[in-house]
Amino acid sequence: MFGGLGSYKSADGSVKNGTATTIQLGVFPEQHVGVLGSIFFGWRDNAVRETLFESRYTLEVQGYPIVAGPLHLGLYGGGGAAYRWEDGIPGGNAGSLALIGGAMFQLDFNTRLALTARLGQTYAHSERMSDLMVGLAVY
Repeated sequence: MFGGLGSYKSADGSVKNGTATTIQLGVFPEQHVGVLGSIFFGWRDNAVRETLFESRYTLEVQGYPIVAGPLHLGLYGGGGAAYRWEDGIPGGNAGSLALIGGAMFQLDFNTRLALTARLGQTYAHSERMSDLMVGLAVY
């Protein structure tokens, strides 16, 4: 489970940051490579003080090829569907393909628990969005 900031573009063209959250569930068949299902929710206020809500449902592959003691560095990538609902702005509701990718940094506390940070990019709704999230991984 992750929480942080994401950038979202309104139907009026403005781009601002808002809350970003991700919940993941998956399997690591090999210690350094995993396949996960991911649900993303993000939101912010728009120009008319209504809500822009972004959701994504994706499948991703994570790999941690660099290990230095308890620190693991890796990449992730995947795809799925994205949906946007925006109150108060005409044309604000849309659905599209979502392509995701980015870097991950993980600090192990023990064999079952780790602090994880993600810096990612998403391409959906004909635009590029960024996010930075931190969370707790339980294995």
